[in-house]
Amino acid sequence: MTIGLRAVTELKEPEGALLLNLGRFPGGPHSALERIPAGTSGVYAWFRSFDYSNDADELFEQLMSDLRSPKFQERSGSIKPFYELTLRSQTWFSPGKMASLQAAVQDPAFRSGLLATLNHSILLQAPLYIGKSIDLKSRVTAHLAEGSILSKRLGEANVEMSRTLLFIIPNSSNERQIEQDIESSEEIEVAMKSGSEVDNETPYELIYEEIYSRLFNPLFTIRLG
Repeated sequence: MTIGLRAVTELKEPEGALLLNLGRFPGGPHSALERIPAGTSGVYAWFRSFDYSNDADELFEQLMSDLRSPKFQERSGSIKPFYELTLRSQTWFSPGKMASLQAAVQDPAFRSGLLATLNHSILLQAPLYIGKSIDLKSRVTAHLAEGSILSKRLGEANVEMSRTLLFIIPNSSNERQIEQDIESSEEIEVAMKSGSEVDNETPYELIYEEIYSRLFNPLFTIRLG
């Protein structure tokens, strides 16, 4: 199976897991929401989609655009007592390397090998963003909304939502039961009063997200926990 070329790839395991290529839905990225069952809890992760053209010149332009794009969110911090440091992504190409790449993409064998590998890019890259939600459809809808924080953050790195892969992993029945028990307890009220970032979150949601972020280092997560 070639990962990422279909609009929807259903995984055999875990049950209900989906890989959605948001650029392959004829109605646009929002059409993908129809494939996410309402009220389902679980984990979601965004990845870059390298769904490139097989035309040599167009492929070269697409490659150069993505190779030059920022690889992570810009960050600033203090070096006390006198300095502030800003860390940003920057890529340099010598004229010779650009010429070599431009010549290589003219070779059909090179293009075929490159595109075959990039069709499985989800296995080779760090996620752009990871989240955990008790209602995946609602959370993804918010992220896809025009002007959302995530869409702006990715847009600054030349990543449009229509050029991303969304990986959905529903919770197991045991995890769903735990979340239902937590939601009905006083813990959720305590979490809300303490300033939980997202309405409807259980006390465990941010803990899950911090664990996943620390393990998998999503490139456009700025703050952990």
